[in-house]
Amino acid sequence: MHRVLLLHMSARTRSPCFRLALNSGSIFARERVEFPSPAEVGQKLRVNWRVAETYEKRGRHYQRIAIAIDAEDGTPIIRREVHDTFFFSEGSDPA
Repeated sequence: MHRVLLLHMSARTRSPCFRLALNSGSIFARERVEFPSPAEVGQKLRVNWRVAETYEKRGRHYQRIAIAIDAEDGTPIIRREVHDTFFFSEGSDPA
């Protein structure tokens, strides 16, 4: 399976619990990806998303998300770390 398809399948917006706060948005900041093993066509995969850290830098709110794709047998396919920054419309509460 092509790696770009795997990246698309593991985007945080595909997580069943992905929600942005009312009157907010996010911007991709940076990413690190490792491909320890190839994925085969027809192979069942499991994708896990975890908010690993939230932090503030230069007055902006950031979130680091750890993403893992594993084969059914537990073989790691992708290890991905994504950082996003958030913005809020004027008058909305970032908390």
